[in-house]
Amino acid sequence: MATLVENSYGIVKRFDYVERVIHDRHPASILDFGCGTGELLTVPLAEKFPDITFTAADDDAASIEFGRTKNEALKNLRFLYPNELAESDKFDLIIASEVIEHVEEPAALLTFLKEKLNDNGRLILTLPNGYGPFEATALADSLLFRIGIDAAGIYRRLTKKDLGTVPADGKYSLAVSPHINFFSHHSIRRVIEESGFEIANYTPRTFLCGMGFDQILRGRFLTSINDRVTNILPASFVSDWMFELKKSNKPTKTAGYHRNRYARIRRRLNEKRWGLVPE
Repeated sequence: MATLVENSYGIVKRFDYVERVIHDRHPASILDFGCGTGELLTVPLAEKFPDITFTAADDDAASIEFGRTKNEALKNLRFLYPNELAESDKFDLIIASEVIEHVEEPAALLTFLKEKLNDNGRLILTLPNGYGPFEATALADSLLFRIGIDAAGIYRRLTKKDLGTVPADGKYSLAVSPHINFFSHHSIRRVIEESGFEIANYTPRTFLCGMGFDQILRGRFLTSINDRVTNILPASFVSDWMFELKKSNKPTKTAGYHRNRYARIRRRLNEKRWGLVPE
């Protein structure tokens, strides 16, 4: 099993969080929805828990084919496109890590995942704080790009990392899919509740990450400081959140998530930054 090395994005902290839920809940089947290549989460989990059946689903063809080709030897792991999931497929645990910020209808995603959960199943949801330090660095990059400064390109040449696919160690996705949703802690909790879930557990994932911070926060000492600071900060100050969700007995609402002006501007900037809309 490959060893994950902690960095400013908290990849080990996320793995440990999911591992604790698995030990607590004893799932027989796990779906990682929006898995990317699976390199930083699905694959090491499947290696760690060979008696659990893992399904990794993503709509990015390059990521799925990469995952299928590289992990043929893992018999408890299959890579699928979302439309290959059978209607009858149900899971004891579903992971949606760094996915909800990319989808057009966040509430619809959670509602769909709720339908794929067994009655006592749990959903692990991780996502960036739309107003946190990481998104501040992403906004700075987008604004610099608008005036002709390719900060990400400079960073890529200096560090040999591709910000579109490799913000940490390993290829977690081969898709170009910028963030289009920017949640506050209040707004994501509302979407969670309105989608028929309640929060069983919340843990902050990381404080400082993104361009600039990645170059500074290296090595065990600095990443451990970043983690300790993360654990004592209010949720609105950190870069990323991790939730364990369970089905709620309250009636599901349909208000959904509505992007405010800031979110609409950020979406437009990101899409232009990554060449998804014409100038």
